[in-house]
Amino acid sequence: MISPIHPRLQGIAAERFFALGQELMRRQRSNQCDRITELSEREASWADHQVGINGDREKYKACARVLIDLAKARWTVAEDRFGIELQSPEATSHHVLSQQEIEQGKHRVRTELQPLLNQQFESPSVRKFIAQLEQPSKSSKVKPIGLLIADGREVAQRLEPALRAKGPKRVEALQGTVKPYLQLVVSGERDEFTNLLLGDVWRYFRYSWCIPQLPIPGRQLLYLIRDAAHPYHAVMGIASLNNCAMQNKVRDDRIGWTGEAFLTRARIVASTEGTGAGKELKGMLSYLNAQLDIAISHIETKGLCSARDLEKPTAQLIDSLRRQSGQFAEIRRDALEVISKNRDVPDLVQDYESSQSGQPPVSDEVLQLEDKPLTDRAMTHARRMLVAKKSIFSIIRGTSKADGKGALETQSELCNIFD
Repeated sequence: MISPIHPRLQGIAAERFFALGQELMRRQRSNQCDRITELSEREASWADHQVGINGDREKYKACARVLIDLAKARWTVAEDRFGIELQSPEATSHHVLSQQEIEQGKHRVRTELQPLLNQQFESPSVRKFIAQLEQPSKSSKVKPIGLLIADGREVAQRLEPALRAKGPKRVEALQGTVKPYLQLVVSGERDEFTNLLLGDVWRYFRYSWCIPQLPIPGRQLLYLIRDAAHPYHAVMGIASLNNCAMQNKVRDDRIGWTGEAFLTRARIVASTEGTGAGKELKGMLSYLNAQLDIAISHIETKGLCSARDLEKPTAQLIDSLRRQSGQFAEIRRDALEVISKNRDVPDLVQDYESSQSGQPPVSDEVLQLEDKPLTDRAMTHARRMLVAKKSIFSIIRGTSKADGKGALETQSELCNIFD
């Protein structure tokens, strides 16, 4: 696929963008892709200090970063008669891949990710973290993480008896030579051999991957795969279980979770002849009311509305909740801006937080359901605003469906609810 790109840039910004495209094209042709990442900061710095592009400053930085990211993702930059065009990477064929093609694909992905890995390991905080685990100070009361890495010669010695054995005896010998087990990483718990935090051990070995370590939203269960046959129970691997995506339309439609899927099912049932259709529609109606009641019962409504309001919601209540949701969203956005500008000034954020009236009633206990520290005042404040916004939005959805009646009562309501 070939896609011409013509961003709405004017004057010197347009000329600079075209020159950037030409530079990317030259670097791709000379196989200098490992140096493409450095261009993002260079172009952003140029835009920040260049005089004469006031109206296009942020627009240019966004366009430049998108173009550079696409170049890193193997999109080919080329010139056309009117500017720059992008050619998409070759699509993966549907035939069974040979071992050589698989290896080439892996090498290609590693090459694409290498600039991000280099950037990650250039971070002073990452370097300091790795150094602290590999060479801890004497006062830290922890041992080097190298004790948790098996020595190849020691493993070979353990495997030698199994290699000499034959048949069932080899299997029996292997069972005593390698003894893998899973260890759940619990926040605050330490390794019994090195006294290192288990979370730090997991993070250290995660840096050995060819995929950059990036924060993943949602809850996580982290595991260390360890070898009980090793003197220090060496780490053999790591694993994690993460929350699935909150919204996936294909999946949710298939299960019937979306309003469209539910409505489609209701219309199909309503058009079906026979006495069973009415009974099934009533069942769907009861299910929908039950789900609304469950969703509303899970919301902490203190400070937002009363139990009587929930029983008989009015249009005025729903409008009020919508306004509060917008206010909390604005406060959270402002708090995140403070965080992005300076993460080292909790007093400033504390003053900012205390100056806001009508704080959302989200307790620390609710925030602690997600395994994240509450020591960062700015981030905790932003999370509290997000929970409050979601709570209000959920109440609005539930109460507005009921339309002041407390429950859906007719089949026509069922078919009109999502319209």
